[in-house]
Amino acid sequence: MRVKILALFAAIAFSGCALSEGSSYTLQVPSQTDSFKALSLPQTIKYDEQTFVKGFTNANTAEYYLVGEKEYGWSKLVSVMYDPNISDINVYIKALQKTHESENKSAKREFSIKKLDEKSSLLKALYYPIKHDKNFDKFEANFSLASIEKCGGVIVYFAQNFPNSYDEKKLLKFLDDNEAIFLKNIPKITCK
Repeated sequence: MRVKILALFAAIAFSGCALSEGSSYTLQVPSQTDSFKALSLPQTIKYDEQTFVKGFTNANTAEYYLVGEKEYGWSKLVSVMYDPNISDINVYIKALQKTHESENKSAKREFSIKKLDEKSSLLKALYYPIKHDKNFDKFEANFSLASIEKCGGVIVYFAQNFPNSYDEKKLLKFLDDNEAIFLKNIPKITCK
């Protein structure tokens, strides 16, 4: 999943961006138990009248799949990322912008990120198919809501795959048309 790959680059970019802002940030991947102990992380998530079941977890990400789907074979996906070190939404936004701009050189994508308030941001992204890569040979439309909580940064993603023959303009319209639906339906993951 491209979110996992992007997360690694975002973490690296985040550390560099924070340093360039005059503050320090040490990249530390929290242990899985420590990381998710801080959150009220459910076993299932309801999104847009569908149920997603927790299927993959690593040090800072939990992925929720529709029943019968897993790993790269998903059609829709909800993910939760957590980093106890993220405390400034402005630095997070700059890191994501830098990461997307840098990664755009190797894999085509469209993205926009906007600050919603002092503690949250919305990212919309369209990842293009990568030829000769069966895991990423589809379009992937992503929404993510990042929020600064008392325990750190919590980012909730919704992603949907589309066939590689799908019309790019319709996908960009899909992202615009579904922003309000995403914000209305995305589950609130909170600190304990």
